[in-house]
Amino acid sequence: MFDITIPVAPLKDLLHTKLNSLRPKDLIHLETLDEVGLITPALESGLPPALHDRLQQARKLIAENKPDIEG
Repeated sequence: MFDITIPVAPLKDLLHTKLNSLRPKDLIHLETLDEVGLITPALESGLPPALHDRLQQARKLIAENKPDIEG
């Protein structure tokens, strides 16, 4: 209708990019991807060992820095 093309990276490639960079904004993106269930066990098990370790590191950092909104 509008003749607009929007490039979209495959999820696997996006995950690799985020884990390779692991900047603060990448941590936020990883947290979001994880919370909505896009980082599936199949996707996680397909990661190279170094990136799998980084995902675990990212999850630990996210958990440690998550604000306590419960009170």
